[in-house]
Amino acid sequence: MNTDKKYGEKIGIITDYIKNWWVINSLGQIAGLLGYANRSGARKFLEKLVKNGLFEVRNRKYYPTSLISWLPFFEFVSAGLPFTPEWNEVNSNIEIDKFLVEHPSSTFLVKVKWDSMKDAGIMEWDIVVVDKSRNVKNGDIIIASFEWDVTIKYYKKEKWVVFLIPANVNFKPIVINTNAEILGVVVWTIRKYN
Repeated sequence: MNTDKKYGEKIGIITDYIKNWWVINSLGQIAGLLGYANRSGARKFLEKLVKNGLFEVRNRKYYPTSLISWLPFFEFVSAGLPFTPEWNEVNSNIEIDKFLVEHPSSTFLVKVKWDSMKDAGIMEWDIVVVDKSRNVKNGDIIIASFEWDVTIKYYKKEKWVVFLIPANVNFKPIVINTNAEILGVVVWTIRKYN
């Protein structure tokens, strides 16, 4: 792994650019952002990123691979004493999408509305990662579709009856019939604090 600080800063600039534009199709723009005098410097840098698996080239445009989302991973943080991350103490990198998604072709994200699952730690506006390839079992938090509605609840099956159980006393359990469809099992919750 390249530990050059300038390299890390350039990766940060590229990552921010990709968040806004999704693809690099102007070497001149990238040259300016990275401080190169011309496009050939930007091209050489991007070719290194291609070689390292961070980008792929299609039709003379640079598309990010999932590796662009790597972030430094520190093994632990103390909840008591102050902790100052030191870059020389990074244990590894985590590729966020691969960390959160086990089965990419059967995974989707859903933004939560309302607070029927607040006591399970799922708040309104959280984003849940849902895997539709998982076998549903009692106690799983699932996304279900029924009667023109989609909801997130605990799954509970007793004999032939399926209940969708909220995690908030202000909501009632729902008994679902054969018209209901289990869309997937919630495997992660993502929350933005600021």
